[in-house]
Amino acid sequence: MGTPVGLAPGLSRKLKKVLECRTDSPDLVASLNTLSIFYNENTPQSRRNLRSTIEDRSLHLNHEFLQASQTAQQALDRVEEEVNALAECCDKWVQAECRKLGDNDNPEVDELLKTAIRWLKERPALFNYTISDLLGRDTALCYTLWALRDAAQKTFLDILKSRGEKLLRYPPLVSVDLSPPKAVTEGVSVLLEIIETHNGMMVPATGKKPDFDPVISALLDPIIQMCEQAAEAHKSKGVGHASRRRMTSDPGQIILEFHFSPVTAFIWFVVMTYFCRVSGTLFYLEPFSIENSESPSKIFLINCLCAIQQPLSRHKVAAGYLKKLGEMIENHMHSLVEKEVEAILSRCGLSQKMHYFQKSLNEEGRTAAGTPLVEIEDTSPVSLSECLRAFFGLILGNESSLPEFELMQVPKLRSEAGIQVARSLAEAYTLIYTAIMDPKNGYAEPQSLARHPPDQIRIILGI
Repeated sequence: MGTPVGLAPGLSRKLKKVLECRTDSPDLVASLNTLSIFYNENTPQSRRNLRSTIEDRSLHLNHEFLQASQTAQQALDRVEEEVNALAECCDKWVQAECRKLGDNDNPEVDELLKTAIRWLKERPALFNYTISDLLGRDTALCYTLWALRDAAQKTFLDILKSRGEKLLRYPPLVSVDLSPPKAVTEGVSVLLEIIETHNGMMVPATGKKPDFDPVISALLDPIIQMCEQAAEAHKSKGVGHASRRRMTSDPGQIILEFHFSPVTAFIWFVVMTYFCRVSGTLFYLEPFSIENSESPSKIFLINCLCAIQQPLSRHKVAAGYLKKLGEMIENHMHSLVEKEVEAILSRCGLSQKMHYFQKSLNEEGRTAAGTPLVEIEDTSPVSLSECLRAFFGLILGNESSLPEFELMQVPKLRSEAGIQVARSLAEAYTLIYTAIMDPKNGYAEPQSLARHPPDQIRIILGI
């Protein structure tokens, strides 16, 4: 028996591949059907020309496709030209409207703001996302829609910017009751309408709403700056505010406490003196230190910030800005309390003496080495006696002279400010009392100077 002749490795693989190939697969059957249309004769010449025949057939099919799609391509070209023309017209419109904003007295600005708010409703954004899903983000129509959206948002922010510039150019006067100006309530009303639009915006499940903080800042930052300018102008003019009017035990004596500049206080003093001479009423104008003239401006700013904060507190989208407002209110409250305490201590003559008491004790509250306070002129028994008598008179009088902040419009803050003033005064007196009672400071009869212990003062102050 002869030895079988083996096939070459390459030929063996090809033969195996041909034998394993299924001739009944759908793809192969479809290919053979198509081939039978133009391959009619199985001759050596036909087999040699099969490759070129298939290539010619492919070119013919491509040519037929181009002819069939030419009409559709021309239609798409016309659509693209119209979209580009539309985009150019819209960009020109945006530029024209922005030029209108250069005239800050233009009555069309407010209407333009309302139009922009309506334009930013959910429909354009919905169209943008829908067209993007259908045609793709890189198509001319989709690009134009997104460009229009961006242009509308830019115009909207430009409107807000122009509105803010106008407010800063003409800050309002501070009212007598220190209430927020009309521009504050109007600005907050506009912002609430914009927030309502933002909350109702429709976005796809995979998308997210645009950042809203720039809109809030563009609208509210100029309003707050306007209030700060108005407060500064009010303080520099030294406009007076009666903080309190009260009757003493003497029915013939009226005591009025005002925050006035020195010139205004002198004019009031002359007027009231003439009035009292005519009416026979005793009149006493209690002087406030010049530093306390800042209190009305601080109260005005607190009222303005609270008028912005309270309506926004219900909206999560404003959480970041609400935190900023809270910090600003807290800073103004701290400054207000500090100025009021400083004014009260100054009226008693204790303000300029506090550093001696602080120096007499170290950071841990223990006695520090140094000159005994009794040997210092400003803290001598005679000087301290007069100052503490005035302090006790303010605290223990029939009618307390502590500030009541009645022009602060938020009751909670008004109460909090009063408590902070009382607490600061109690802390100041505790420091004074501790220093006086310290034997190293050399006071012979300390109880005659500091007649009331700190606990009693705290009870009187209601803390």
